[in-house]
Amino acid sequence: MHEMKAANKDPNAMKHSWSCSEVRKYFKDGLAVRQAGNDPQNLDTNSDGKACAAGDG
Repeated sequence: MHEMKAANKDPNAMKHSWSCSEVRKYFKDGLAVRQAGNDPQNLDTNSDGKACAAGDG
């Protein structure tokens, strides 16, 4: 998403939204949220800084 912002594009305009089951298929421990408080797809539901980790939807 950082790359999208650098290119003046809105991450919310991504054609494909990820689900946690899909993220875990490729990243079993989830993904670090690059910027605290910036989670446009709401994948870090427990706000621990890691999207789709244990405890997230």
